Amino acid sequence: VVDSDFRSRNRQMVSLLMIPVVTCMVHATRRNYGEKKQLTDDLKSFDLEKVSCVSDFDNAFIHGAISSWYGSKEAFTEFVRGPLREELCDLLPSPHLSWTYVAFMVSSAVSYR
Repeated sequence: VVDSDFRSRNRQMVSLLMIPVVTCMVHATRRNYGEKKQLTDDLKSFDLEKVSCVSDFDNAFIHGAISSWYGSKEAFTEFVRGPLREELCDLLPSPHLSWTYVAFMVSSAVSYR
């Protein structure tokens, strides 16, 4: 038979250990969502002229391929800003964390018994 004092100490210790774990999880989740938001914002304002390559050969090859495949550099830029961005936004989870998920994450630490 385990005494109630031991259970109480055990509960307190587990609760204290969960604080840094939950804090790290929240930080990682926020950073992940922030990076996804940055990606969608960057795609919205994509400009092929601001993209660079280390090699002049690579630059000429890539720009030639883009012109060949999309008809023009402007058409590629519009593709990246429009259909490509929309498709990627549909694949990525929403960068907004609903309060339901926040409550769920917090409840696990609070309701431990």
